[in-house]
Amino acid sequence: MKRLSSPSNYPVSGEILNSSPELSVAMRCLQTAAELFHEDLSESTIQLWKKHLASFRDPEIEWAFEVHMQTEKFFPRPFDISTLVGVWREDHRPKENFKYKPTGWGEPQVLALWELFHKKYPDHKRGERLSDDQWEEMMREVQSRGKVA
Repeated sequence: MKRLSSPSNYPVSGEILNSSPELSVAMRCLQTAAELFHEDLSESTIQLWKKHLASFRDPEIEWAFEVHMQTEKFFPRPFDISTLVGVWREDHRPKENFKYKPTGWGEPQVLALWELFHKKYPDHKRGERLSDDQWEEMMREVQSRGKVA
Protein backbone atom coordinates (compact mmCIF):
# COMPACT_ATOMS: atom_id res chain seq x y z
CA MET A 1 0.00 0.00 0.00
CA LYS A 2 1.60 3.26 -1.15
CA ARG A 3 1.28 6.17 1.27
CA LEU A 4 1.97 9.83 0.73
CA SER A 5 2.83 11.55 3.95
CA SER A 6 6.54 12.17 4.15
CA PRO A 7 9.03 12.97 1.39
CA SER A 8 10.69 9.58 1.86
CA ASN A 9 7.42 7.88 0.87
CA TYR A 10 7.00 9.90 -2.34
CA PRO A 11 7.24 7.84 -5.52
CA VAL A 12 10.55 8.22 -7.34
CA SER A 13 11.80 8.03 -10.94
CA GLY A 14 8.78 6.81 -12.84
CA GLU A 15 7.12 4.96 -9.95
CA ILE A 16 4.44 7.63 -9.82
CA LEU A 17 0.87 7.16 -8.64
CA ASN A 18 -0.59 7.13 -12.12
CA SER A 19 2.50 5.69 -13.83
CA SER A 20 3.19 8.99 -15.59
CA PRO A 21 6.68 10.53 -15.66
CA GLU A 22 5.72 13.17 -13.11
CA LEU A 23 2.97 13.92 -10.65
CA SER A 24 -0.07 15.81 -11.85
CA VAL A 25 -0.88 19.17 -10.33
CA ALA A 26 -3.70 17.55 -8.37
CA MET A 27 -1.41 14.91 -6.86
CA ARG A 28 1.27 17.48 -6.02
CA CYS A 29 -1.35 19.57 -4.22
CA LEU A 30 -2.63 16.50 -2.41
CA GLN A 31 0.90 15.54 -1.37
CA THR A 32 1.62 19.05 -0.11
CA ALA A 33 -1.59 19.10 1.93
CA ALA A 34 -0.86 15.61 3.31
CA GLU A 35 2.59 16.73 4.41
CA LEU A 36 1.36 20.02 5.89
CA PHE A 37 -1.47 18.38 7.84
CA HIS A 38 0.51 15.21 8.73
CA GLU A 39 -2.01 13.02 6.94
CA ASP A 40 -1.26 9.48 5.73
CA LEU A 41 -2.99 8.68 2.44
CA SER A 42 -3.70 5.09 1.50
CA GLU A 43 -3.78 3.99 -2.14
CA SER A 44 -7.58 3.77 -2.01
CA THR A 45 -7.80 7.33 -0.64
CA ILE A 46 -5.47 8.56 -3.37
CA GLN A 47 -7.65 6.88 -6.00
CA LEU A 48 -10.76 8.48 -4.50
CA TRP A 49 -9.09 11.92 -4.66
CA LYS A 50 -7.94 11.32 -8.25
CA LYS A 51 -11.49 10.50 -9.29
CA HIS A 52 -12.88 13.50 -7.42
CA LEU A 53 -10.35 15.98 -8.83
CA ALA A 54 -10.51 14.69 -12.41
CA SER A 55 -13.27 17.11 -13.43
CA PHE A 56 -11.40 20.19 -12.21
CA ARG A 57 -8.76 22.18 -14.09
CA ASP A 58 -5.24 22.60 -12.71
CA PRO A 59 -5.52 26.30 -11.77
CA GLU A 60 -8.77 25.59 -9.90
CA ILE A 61 -7.17 22.73 -7.97
CA GLU A 62 -4.03 24.70 -7.11
CA TRP A 63 -6.02 27.70 -5.90
CA ALA A 64 -8.47 25.59 -3.86
CA PHE A 65 -5.72 23.65 -2.07
CA GLU A 66 -3.70 26.82 -1.48
CA VAL A 67 -6.66 28.63 0.07
CA HIS A 68 -7.58 25.61 2.17
CA MET A 69 -4.03 25.20 3.46
CA GLN A 70 -3.86 28.90 4.37
CA THR A 71 -7.21 29.08 6.12
CA GLU A 72 -7.99 25.70 7.66
CA LYS A 73 -6.58 23.61 10.50
CA PHE A 74 -7.38 20.15 9.14
CA PHE A 75 -6.74 18.12 6.01
CA PRO A 76 -9.37 18.90 3.33
CA ARG A 77 -12.29 16.71 2.46
CA PRO A 78 -13.31 16.46 -1.19
CA PHE A 79 -16.32 18.66 -0.37
CA ASP A 80 -14.00 21.42 0.89
CA ILE A 81 -12.04 21.47 -2.36
CA SER A 82 -15.22 21.30 -4.48
CA THR A 83 -16.65 24.27 -2.62
CA LEU A 84 -13.50 26.30 -3.18
CA VAL A 85 -13.42 25.34 -6.86
CA GLY A 86 -16.98 26.68 -7.07
CA VAL A 87 -15.77 29.99 -5.65
CA TRP A 88 -12.92 30.03 -8.20
CA ARG A 89 -15.33 29.36 -11.06
CA GLU A 90 -17.72 32.06 -9.91
CA ASP A 91 -14.88 34.60 -9.74
CA HIS A 92 -13.49 33.56 -13.13
CA ARG A 93 -16.77 33.15 -14.97
CA PRO A 94 -16.82 35.04 -18.26
CA LYS A 95 -18.74 38.25 -17.88
CA GLU A 96 -21.72 38.61 -20.15
CA ASN A 97 -20.86 41.15 -22.79
CA PHE A 98 -23.81 41.05 -25.15
CA LYS A 99 -23.77 43.28 -28.18
CA TYR A 100 -27.54 43.49 -27.92
CA LYS A 101 -28.69 44.87 -24.58
CA PRO A 102 -32.44 45.16 -24.27
CA THR A 103 -33.83 47.88 -22.04
CA GLY A 104 -37.14 48.03 -20.25
CA TRP A 105 -37.31 44.32 -19.52
CA GLY A 106 -39.37 43.13 -16.59
CA GLU A 107 -40.94 39.91 -15.42
CA PRO A 108 -43.17 39.40 -18.52
CA GLN A 109 -40.18 39.67 -20.86
CA VAL A 110 -38.01 37.37 -18.78
CA LEU A 111 -40.84 34.80 -18.67
CA ALA A 112 -41.28 35.11 -22.44
CA LEU A 113 -37.52 34.55 -22.87
CA TRP A 114 -37.71 31.51 -20.58
CA GLU A 115 -40.61 30.02 -22.58
CA LEU A 116 -38.79 30.67 -25.87
CA PHE A 117 -35.63 29.07 -24.48
CA HIS A 118 -37.54 25.88 -23.59
CA LYS A 119 -39.26 25.85 -26.97
CA LYS A 120 -36.03 26.32 -28.96
CA TYR A 121 -33.80 24.08 -26.82
CA PRO A 122 -35.99 21.31 -25.33
CA ASP A 123 -33.03 18.92 -24.94
CA HIS A 124 -30.71 21.48 -23.34
CA LYS A 125 -28.76 19.97 -20.45
CA ARG A 126 -28.36 21.87 -17.19
CA GLY A 127 -24.94 23.50 -16.99
CA GLU A 128 -24.43 23.81 -20.76
CA ARG A 129 -23.92 27.39 -21.87
CA LEU A 130 -25.59 28.93 -24.87
CA SER A 131 -23.47 31.17 -27.04
CA ASP A 132 -23.88 34.93 -26.84
CA ASP A 133 -25.34 34.83 -30.36
CA GLN A 134 -27.99 32.32 -29.29
CA TRP A 135 -29.02 34.51 -26.35
CA GLU A 136 -29.06 37.66 -28.45
CA GLU A 137 -31.20 35.98 -31.10
CA MET A 138 -33.77 34.96 -28.47
CA MET A 139 -33.78 38.43 -26.88
CA ARG A 140 -34.38 40.05 -30.28
CA GLU A 141 -37.20 37.59 -30.96
CA VAL A 142 -38.90 38.38 -27.64
CA GLN A 143 -38.55 42.10 -28.27
CA SER A 144 -39.89 41.80 -31.84
CA ARG A 145 -43.00 40.04 -30.54
CA GLY A 146 -43.89 43.21 -28.68
CA LYS A 147 -43.22 41.82 -25.21
CA VAL A 148 -40.98 44.76 -24.33
CA ALA A 149 -42.51 48.12 -23.57
